[in-house]
Amino acid sequence: INPSKTDLGKVSKQILEKAISNTNSSLGFNQWRKTKDVTDWFQRLTATHDKDLRFIQLDIETFYPSITETLLDKAVDFAELHCTISQSDRGIIKQAKKALLFNENSCWVKKTNDLFDLTMGSYDGAECYEIVGLYLLHKISSFFICHNG
Repeated sequence: INPSKTDLGKVSKQILEKAISNTNSSLGFNQWRKTKDVTDWFQRLTATHDKDLRFIQLDIETFYPSITETLLDKAVDFAELHCTISQSDRGIIKQAKKALLFNENSCWVKKTNDLFDLTMGSYDGAECYEIVGLYLLHKISSFFICHNG
């Protein structure tokens, strides 16, 4: 089984990377790509705080397959509050999510007859997950009160 992989995903990746960077900077959220970045942050944090620190760990079951076109649209809408995303850029992001699946020279069709899919290994897959993660982090952050000082 081989999923199609459009080169348009490379362009979508660049658009999403910029949106993620601007949104992260605007909100001051911590979203890391490498374990070393996390451990460095934690060491700086513990070195500069005398008080007890508390952390919350959340795990979203089946995160990747549960991202729908609607959820991705909401995440891009949210990111647009913090940076400029043109209609053309939105079109590129959406077009890069259209995927076909082939097996032994036949094309498989999803039950929903929908071409939207965030395929594992796509050029912009990680960025799609990151932007949705930022959106969800923003949504759940209102449930937690942060006291400084």
